[in-house]
Amino acid sequence: MSAQDRIQGTASRRAFIAGSTAGLMLVPGLGSLAAFAMPADIAFDIIREGDKIGVHEVRFTSLGDGDFEARTNVDVAVRLGFLTLFRFEQEITEVWRRGAMVEAEGTTDDDGQKARFRAELVGRELAIEGPAGRQKAPLGAMTDIAFWNPEIARQNQVVDTWLGQLAPLIVGSSDFEEIELPGRRVRARRYTFTANRGRSGKVWYDERGVWVRGYLKTPNAELDYLPRV
Repeated sequence: MSAQDRIQGTASRRAFIAGSTAGLMLVPGLGSLAAFAMPADIAFDIIREGDKIGVHEVRFTSLGDGDFEARTNVDVAVRLGFLTLFRFEQEITEVWRRGAMVEAEGTTDDDGQKARFRAELVGRELAIEGPAGRQKAPLGAMTDIAFWNPEIARQNQVVDTWLGQLAPLIVGSSDFEEIELPGRRVRARRYTFTANRGRSGKVWYDERGVWVRGYLKTPNAELDYLPRV
């Protein structure tokens, strides 16, 4: 499949999850992580129509001097009995230095359709390479899965980790509200987002700015993100 075919085919069946790892964007008004300290690991279950179909995990590794690596893993499988109807896997690794992403790379397997992207700092810009070709992004740009970092709210475009290109992002916010999570209630602020490839949704952050719940709507699915108990 050519890069152009992949770009034009996002409304097909394979759009079911292609954006699910990359859409819960994010958090105006919460401020940045303190001194860009390395966050705690994150683990969410992905729920579709009441059934768990996958996981979204982010693991952080210190690189010293406040720098760190963020490794995101998403594994989704839609099954009917013993049959697997759909499979999506994504692994993205980012390197953060002095509060900015300076390197990222990863692979996506969207039901057999595979894509790879890479970004690295060249001078004062990020050089991006992926299915959409080669592009440049300003230093300070983030990937569309970096929603663990509230600073993404300052962005009006993000790096799409499926296509390997800059994509627009629109975010709106609401007041704090009480939400029900597995085993607890949390006071959290709800945000709405609109992203590329037909994706939209909601995301909730607690009073510390920690992502605690999400909802994502793609052209072919509605998905809930709930913290793993």
